[in-house]
Amino acid sequence: KARCLIDEGWKLIIYPDIEKTRLYHLAQDPFELNDLAAEKPEKVEAMRQQLTALMQEIGDGLAE
Repeated sequence: KARCLIDEGWKLIIYPDIEKTRLYHLAQDPFELNDLAAEKPEKVEAMRQQLTALMQEIGDGLAE
């Protein structure tokens, strides 16, 4: 299972089963080769909150 959010050129991917998070800047890295999650924790957290809110809105059970 994975959840993904794309916002303003950024892509956040969360793999809840393995507790892994990846972050890419699609304009600079369209092939998603450079995971920026460790370098941009504030961006990860902001996008994670946005994704969680969306998941709750649509009733995705993983949001809980």
